[in-house]
Amino acid sequence: MAGVPPDLSTSLLTRLCGVISLSFFASLHKRVLDTVLESTTKSNRMTQLCISCIEQLSGLPFTRSLLIHYLVEGAIQEDHCHLFGGRWSQIPFLSSSFSSSTSTSSSVADTVSLLEENKQQSLSIALPRFHSSVYHGGVILQTAKLQSWGKLLPKELITKNRLTFVETLWLCSREMKDATTLPVPTDSAQKSEERMEVDRPAYSRSLGTRNISESSARTLGCIIVDNLTMDSLYNDVHWLDPDFRKVTTERDTLVWKRLEVLPLLWDVIQEFSSSCVFLYYLSPVLRSLMAVTMNHMEVSRETRMKNCPKYHEAAVKLVYCLAQGSMIPPPLSNIAELFPFVSPYEGYLLLLALWRYIKDNPPSEFEAEVKNRTCDSSHMFVVNSIIHANIDHMGHLCPRIFNM
Repeated sequence: MAGVPPDLSTSLLTRLCGVISLSFFASLHKRVLDTVLESTTKSNRMTQLCISCIEQLSGLPFTRSLLIHYLVEGAIQEDHCHLFGGRWSQIPFLSSSFSSSTSTSSSVADTVSLLEENKQQSLSIALPRFHSSVYHGGVILQTAKLQSWGKLLPKELITKNRLTFVETLWLCSREMKDATTLPVPTDSAQKSEERMEVDRPAYSRSLGTRNISESSARTLGCIIVDNLTMDSLYNDVHWLDPDFRKVTTERDTLVWKRLEVLPLLWDVIQEFSSSCVFLYYLSPVLRSLMAVTMNHMEVSRETRMKNCPKYHEAAVKLVYCLAQGSMIPPPLSNIAELFPFVSPYEGYLLLLALWRYIKDNPPSEFEAEVKNRTCDSSHMFVVNSIIHANIDHMGHLCPRIFNM
């Protein structure tokens, strides 16, 4: 495979990144069709070629940033989100403005327009209260309903697509030693790529040997925040007092629902959480998810936190991501092991202790500062009390929390 010339203009590189991104998603669509026909050789080859092109183009910081934008924003669009298990029709504050207006226009075209009928009330003289002169607020069985999303793919195919996407995104984001020129593959590299399975194209070569670059982590974090939040009003990276989450309840709930119907973004967050720069810019989203989880656990009447599977899973993922990015040090980073044994309110107290630690130790994009953080006894008081109260079934976890 020939390399990309290093003297291409900015406009041409922009168009090239856009075309390659569209071709990548087209190959995933073709994979769906080929799966039905039980012949995926051509689609796998097409996906592999797109990934190879993306890997070469990501050699420059400019094209790397463009590719990250195109890939993430393309994966959550209506035409592509079902490839990764997303449900467009259920996405709050987004799908209604795009899909409902077009999907229901034909079904309500012949019905009476309440808006036009109500406008006539201010233009006519006062009349007795008979049916034609009353201001209507709605008509039974005339409301337009959102159509349910019908593009359901096999779970195995969705998992395969999500793995391919995350691996491709990692190729765009990894740190390059020399990013001044685009890499030209050698003959041996070309031969090895031809033998490679598309499920793991070049991910295993880069993961663990090269970290995500700071610029890519910054770009990726900002893109996810922009696509999950309604506005930038409360997108500050610092965590305020825990009681402030009552002010942002509606906003936090919308972020939760948006992420719930776009599970691919959860995968991206987990895979890239080892970068403290990424977590720094993603802090508004993590704070919203933590707030929703705490709000539910505070009022839940279940006997065990694990009986709330959706929120229990979210709490475990949050602790994992925060620990991976060194936002919380040991032993706070081990509190997820207590969740299956505690009540929902005790889980709320554990998350509250974690929130207060992050408030006292704000997120930082400097790795040296984050790595040297420690947890003093003041932030472990609640954790120790919960362990002592449940020592009968938490005793085996004491070495994970206490210095033993």
